Amino acid sequence: MENGQEQILNTFNRVLQLLMDGAMEEGIAILDGVNPETAANQNDSTFINNFKKFIQQYYEGANFINALAEGNLDIEPPRRNYVISHYKQLQSNLRHLTWQTQQIARGDYNQKVSYLGEFSIAFNQMTDALREKKMIEDQLRDLYATRDVFMSIISHDLRSPFNGILGFADLLVQDYDELSDQERKQCIENIQSSSQTAFDLLENLLEWSRIQTGKIQFTFEELNLNRVILENFMLLQSAADKKQIQLNNLAPPDCSVYADRNSTLTAIRNLLSNAIKFTPRGGKITVNALQHDTMWEISIADSGIGIKPENLLKLFVTGETVKTRGTENEKGTGLGLLLCKEFVEKNGGTIRAESTPGFGSVFFITLPGQKP
Repeated sequence: MENGQEQILNTFNRVLQLLMDGAMEEGIAILDGVNPETAANQNDSTFINNFKKFIQQYYEGANFINALAEGNLDIEPPRRNYVISHYKQLQSNLRHLTWQTQQIARGDYNQKVSYLGEFSIAFNQMTDALREKKMIEDQLRDLYATRDVFMSIISHDLRSPFNGILGFADLLVQDYDELSDQERKQCIENIQSSSQTAFDLLENLLEWSRIQTGKIQFTFEELNLNRVILENFMLLQSAADKKQIQLNNLAPPDCSVYADRNSTLTAIRNLLSNAIKFTPRGGKITVNALQHDTMWEISIADSGIGIKPENLLKLFVTGETVKTRGTENEKGTGLGLLLCKEFVEKNGGTIRAESTPGFGSVFFITLPGQKP
């Protein structure tokens, strides 16, 4: 072997040893000092160029891999470097895994990994466990909220009408002879009003508990929405007449929805009853229905007192019962809108409300116009 070739090989061996020892900067500096143009022949020059190119790729690749190991997933990989081809795919996988982990941290437990071998199995088992834990926590939260509502109603709302009944009954028993006919009649009317309030509350409680325990059977069928509205008008006409409230039905005669009859009647009746309660004498309530693609949107608008913005956000939230007396001191159960929400959602629809205090409210419910 000629002296020039031997010198080049010794230099390259030294560079490789430095690279293996981790002294890459020193090895690269030595390599930069080797000039291919000083080679004895073309083969040696080509060998020097190829070796320098390989070492340069190794150096760039090592820096890239070290950056990945330190957690820098945003580093730009060197171009046309075959040394790191597998690590570029690893970088892409780690970036995607980081994004998926961030999504899980935000509560999205539907992320699945399929590109990291056995790690994928462990990762997916972890997300499944987190999703199940989240479902259990949500169920427990709903149960606690439901329990709190029941306890609040039983301990306060249900006691109040019975206190009224007992109070006026005691008054009649003890002072019947001293009371005038008008006073006795007033006591009886108060007993009747409190009894009706207690009955309505118990009925809503039972209905709501049946929904929570899944004991209500829903039978879906095609319903003429116009007739459902008119049927509720007939049931509530006397209550509207007492306050001289005008009921208007603008729903198209042929509009139909695919829903359960009883729950749809109850939901619309509760909304109409609320509208009557919060609309002053001489007011107006208008029901309309508009079709949007496959859904019908029913609106119930009143010219009543409206709802405060802070209460508007609580209307359909379990545990955030909003109770306001009507324009003529009518009492509510605090469960009517929750029942509406449950019934509408069981029918595949949605419910929302818009209101401006002093200018009335509009409640919107959507129901499917055809069988899913």
